[in-house]
Amino acid sequence: MAEDLVKPYNGDPFTGHLSTPISDSAFTRAFIGNLPAYRRGFSPLLRGLN
Repeated sequence: MAEDLVKPYNGDPFTGHLSTPISDSAFTRAFIGNLPAYRRGFSPLLRGLN
């Protein structure tokens, strides 16, 4: 059963990323993309202050 949930990203075990239902979900990608460190248009100083 665990083999069905956790598998190599794009079928390549050497990429260093495991594709799980949590790490590969659209919600998680949107949440991480909205963190200040990943927002576009902010300078590094503003990212730290935000």
